[in-house]
Amino acid sequence: LPPGQVALTTVPQLRGELMTSAVQTTLETAELRLGEVAYAHANVPAGVILSQTHAPNTQVSKSTAVGVLVSSGPEGEQTFIPNLTGLQLED
Repeated sequence: LPPGQVALTTVPQLRGELMTSAVQTTLETAELRLGEVAYAHANVPAGVILSQTHAPNTQVSKSTAVGVLVSSGPEGEQTFIPNLTGLQLED
């Protein structure tokens, strides 16, 4: 490339994919790298990519890091347990 120009590549669609080694391969094929991976509870199975830092099909510089947000599965139900210390069994 001439001086002052940047080599570009197209960002692949990662949303909806399972976070496996295939994601790393997909990014490497596009000459990109995996950025930060964050996890959040969601109503989709654990390991599914929920979002990515660069929109699919956009042009970015080669070797740009693409971060992803990955589902850790639905959040478990929480139950309140009162303090029963000192109470009689009947209470």
